[in-house]
Amino acid sequence: MEGKMEGRDAARKRIYSASLCREGILGGYLCVGDGKVVYRTGKITVPDRFRNLELEKDAIRQVTKGNMLCFPTVTIRTDGNEEFKFIVFRRISFLNRLKDMGIG
Repeated sequence: MEGKMEGRDAARKRIYSASLCREGILGGYLCVGDGKVVYRTGKITVPDRFRNLELEKDAIRQVTKGNMLCFPTVTIRTDGNEEFKFIVFRRISFLNRLKDMGIG
């Protein structure tokens, strides 16, 4: 039982409550690991591309931080000149996790 709990704790540390800022604020979560950053939302009105967004480590060109109103944001730019802005809770931990992966 203890090993199972440790595995859950490790997985929890890779998941961040986040919202994609695209045509509104789209609540969901970010997961960092396995060489990519993954954003998921359960909103069915969101196009599939943004509902299950996967950004490969090698495609991420730049990561910057900012604020939207009083919320902490992270903007990820890709090699294809796409830009994805997220409101990220526990932003410092998220950015440190990216650095551990060699991003940012």
